[in-house]
Amino acid sequence: MKSRGKIVACELKKERVKRLKDTIKLSGASNIQVLNEDFLNINPKDPSYSKVNAILLDPSCSGSGTSASRLDHLLPSKTAGQDTD
Repeated sequence: MKSRGKIVACELKKERVKRLKDTIKLSGASNIQVLNEDFLNINPKDPSYSKVNAILLDPSCSGSGTSASRLDHLLPSKTAGQDTD
């Protein structure tokens, strides 16, 4: 995202909110807001969500957090933008 845009993450469980915030800090991301609430309680007509153009859903028991110790897949590739043919 190159520090453009904003990500709003909703998490019901307080202990997972802390883990998510720790993972975000490790990744170096600064444009993420973490809410300790149910996504279904968010009012889609709230002006702060008027420019939302995508939703990413991580359903229960999907293995969330298992990649927290491996953030290399979130970092730019050394070959990004290079022709590898």
